[in-house]
Order: sequence, then structure tokens, then C-alpha cells
Amino acid sequence: MRRHPALATRHGIRRRTDRVVAALQQVHPAGAVALVLLVMVAVWLVVAALGGPPLPLVHLYYVAIVLAAYRFGLRGAVPTAAGSGILAGPLAALPPTPFGEDTLGWAVRCAMFVSVGAVLSLALSARDRGSEQQVTDDVRTAFDRRDDRPPVDPELVARAPALVASGALTMVYQPIYSLRDGRLVAVEALARFDLPGRPGPQEVFAAAARAGCDRELELLAVRAALRGGTDLPAGVDLCVNVSPGTLADPRLHDLVVTARPRSVVVEVTEHAVIHDYDLLRDALARLADAEVRVAVDDAGSGFASLRHVVQLAPHIIKLDLSLAQGVTVSPLRRALGESLADFAHRSDALLVAEGVEDEHDLVTWAALGADLVQGYAVGRPGALPFAPTSDVVVRCLRRAGLPAR
Repeated sequence: MRRHPALATRHGIRRRTDRVVAALQQVHPAGAVALVLLVMVAVWLVVAALGGPPLPLVHLYYVAIVLAAYRFGLRGAVPTAAGSGILAGPLAALPPTPFGEDTLGWAVRCAMFVSVGAVLSLALSARDRGSEQQVTDDVRTAFDRRDDRPPVDPELVARAPALVASGALTMVYQPIYSLRDGRLVAVEALARFDLPGRPGPQEVFAAAARAGCDRELELLAVRAALRGGTDLPAGVDLCVNVSPGTLADPRLHDLVVTARPRSVVVEVTEHAVIHDYDLLRDALARLADAEVRVAVDDAGSGFASLRHVVQLAPHIIKLDLSLAQGVTVSPLRRALGESLADFAHRSDALLVAEGVEDEHDLVTWAALGADLVQGYAVGRPGALPFAPTSDVVVRCLRRAGLPAR
């Protein structure tokens, strides 16, 4: 599955526009001054030839003012506006009518030129400062993350072996839809536990790891997920989560092989450290022989996840929600998302924007090149089955002028 051609074209147009603005800002100062003067003279000649400043064409002087504001800011826009006012006033036409209109009208136009140039320059300056601050905040949020996992409850650690022995867990599923046409392509199985104090799944798995029975709990969840997903439609993958240690466990291989012809995707969680990639690659080769695909989960949440992507060469890359959310308003997230999408496609992998809760972000990820979307915007975790097509994705693609095919 690849990017929608129209989406790629639309995004390419936007990028070309950005490059034009960037090129203007990088023009040598002398060249920029010459360009502004050339535009002013050209407008003066056209306006004078057609009868003077009362014509609507006099507003073309704003082109020179905007060019000066983009390249030089306030110190360029105000002189250009004043010069345009002089060209549109005292020098607007040849004698015997040097103003071409009354003095008051010229003064008002000159004041408007200067005001527009000043306001535009100040707005651009404020936007640039805001963008710089946003990038700084995004970098701090994305790369200076502290471990936000909850502390492990000692009582929960003590109950973990009994929990595994009893098999007291239930599975819910969350849909994953194509950003090309809104079709359901996969569901992710998620474990839930009905325990005193109602601890979250992350806390329970952390407690099991502390108790030394995390592999058994993960395998238990995989078994439950496979049982619950037996009635999935053909062509819809079942995604299960395991740690790197469980990925190398022969028991996992036996489970997924017995699940055939069910199409299974094994998601490797990011938080666990991998010490022996060679050993893990052997396990991946065995899974590949069983036609089981591998995904790296929470990609981008830390440098370890990026190392997983490089070392494991997964079939699917699932972005961490810290990158997936807020991409519409974040230049840094958009830049990272576009780079990761390009990397994924060059690696023959699919990119999943996970944790998407906002429809604007959904449209942005489609434009950036993500292949699939998962999150509250398209479906919350729940019981099977799910709609074969996401109305939300189809509506968003249509809103962006890209009807689903």
C-alpha cells in the first residue's frame, strides 16, 4: 500500500510554494533590492500608461511592499511603502497634473501603504518568533522525555503469578484503517484486567516483569487475542504486542504458526532494551518463514525505537502518539513525520500514525504520506466486529479534495 497519488501531488504543490518563499528570503540583498525596484517601476509604467492612480491597478504597488516585507522585514517594507506612495502621488503622472488626483487622496493612499507594510512586517516577525518557540518546545517534548511509566505496586507484583495462572484477562480490539481509501486493514489486540484498584495494562505488565512472569503473561494475551480474532474478515490482520524477549521465545512461534491462515502481525514494544539483535533476527527469520510480519511499536518515542527500526527492518512502523498527535500545528512533528514516511516507503514498510484523535491531524498524516491510521478519531478499543470502511477517513479525504477510491 502506498500514498494516494493526489495526496502526494497536493503536498508537492505546497512544498513548492514553501520553496518559493524560502528562495525569496535567501536572495542576496542587492538582488532583492533590484527586484523590489523593478516591480515598483513596472507598476508605475503600467499605471501611468493607463491613466494614473485612480485605476485599481495602483494596488499592484502592494506586490513590491510584500516582497520587501518578506525579505527585509520592517526596515524594508516601510521605505518601500513610502516610495510606492510617492510613485502613486507626486510622480504618478507627467505634468501638468503631477498628482493625478487631490492631495488628500494621495496622502490617504500613502498612509495605507505604510500601514500595510508595517503591520505585515510585524506579523511575519511575530510568526517567526512563535515558530521558533514552538520548535524549541517540540524538541524538548519529543527528545527530552522522562520515564513517565507509573511506579510498580508491590502488591500487584505479588499477585502477578496467580494472575497468570488463572488467565484472568480479557481482550479488546482497536481498528486500523487505510489512509488511501478508509478500508479496515487490521485490528490491534489489547489486554484488559479486572483487578482490585483497576490498574492499567501497562502497570500489570510492569508488575509481571518485576515478578519474572512477563513472558507468560504476554503469551497468555497472545493466545486470548488469537481466540478472539478467529472471525476476522479475510484480509484483515491481527496485531499482537510482545516484548523483545517474548519475540525470541519459541512458544510465540508455535502460537502464531498454529494461527495460520490468520494473518498475524507481531508488534515489538519500544520500551524494552534489546541486548542481542543477532539472536532476535534469527527469531524474525523463523517468523518470516511462517508469513508473520513484524511491526515496531511506539517508533519515535526514544532513540531506542529508532534503533529497533534500523536493526529489525520491520514490515510496519507505528509512530508513537507523542509524534502522531498535534502534527497539524507542529512544524517539527510534520518534518519528522514526512521524513519517517519517506524512510518507511524506501524500506518497503508501512507507516501507521497511532493515537490520532483529531481529524485535522488525520488529514495532515494522509498528506505527509502515512499509510494507516489508528486512534480515537477512527475507533476506540472495543469488541469485534468493526465497520469495513471508516466513514471518518472517507469524509476527511473528501474534505481535503481527495475522494476515496
